Amino acid sequence: MQPPEYSNSIDNRPRRADDRRMEDRLSALEQHVATMTVDLAIVRSNYATKQDIADLRAEMGTMKAETATEFGNVYAQLGTLRAETAAGFGKVYAQLGTMRAETAVEFGKIYAQLGTMRAETAAEFGKAYAQLRTMRAETAAEFGKLRAELSTQFWRLVTWMTSAMALMTGGVYFIARYVP
Repeated sequence: MQPPEYSNSIDNRPRRADDRRMEDRLSALEQHVATMTVDLAIVRSNYATKQDIADLRAEMGTMKAETATEFGNVYAQLGTLRAETAAGFGKVYAQLGTMRAETAVEFGKIYAQLGTMRAETAAEFGKAYAQLRTMRAETAAEFGKLRAELSTQFWRLVTWMTSAMALMTGGVYFIARYVP
């Protein structure tokens, strides 16, 4: 193997390979420049000039003045509308005040009727409670009589059962003693 030739290239490649790569890079660069030329022509044909911008500014100044005038008119109409609305609300508030007073009078009547009904109901409940107390006392008295009667009947039954048992015991004793 022979030692490589010394050249000005950094990677010590032969010059012919570098020339080929440089030609490829230059052709790509030429394509990019052509594309940029077309783009620049489009920009020049579509974008505004200084005169276009000056005309636009003048037109915008005119529009700004017209807009300010229109807003002044709108504010004046809003002021009128605000005054009309305030007057309408004043009427509504007056009607509400009248309705509130009428409602208070009607509720006063209803509360008076409710008070009367409450007193009548309390009186009726008083009568009902008195009748219940009377019925409770009568029921207690009847239960007392029933208990006394049951107690009497119970002791009669106990006495009869005791007598019957004594007689049966005497009969059994008699039979057991005297019957052969």
